[in-house]
Amino acid sequence: MFGLVEQEFHLLSPYHNIDQSSAPIFLLHGTEDEIVPPENAQEMYDKYKKLGLNVKLEWVPGRGHDFYEGSDFAISRAAEFFISQLIREN
Repeated sequence: MFGLVEQEFHLLSPYHNIDQSSAPIFLLHGTEDEIVPPENAQEMYDKYKKLGLNVKLEWVPGRGHDFYEGSDFAISRAAEFFISQLIREN
């Protein structure tokens, strides 16, 4: 992928680098995304959950990879998640 050998790809891959020190993550994914398959978001969510890490996954029904363009929808959803994390920490 991207002209990388498998070892290089794994070094750069967020999925392959999830561990107990991984920061909370918010995943917002269009169900009709043809660029990044929805299964990728589900797999990342599942790996976070398996390790007991803080993660939230929200689906955007019927939308592709560009659902966020021209709106504050994604920013407001992500902001809500990260604000909740800050409140939780205090």
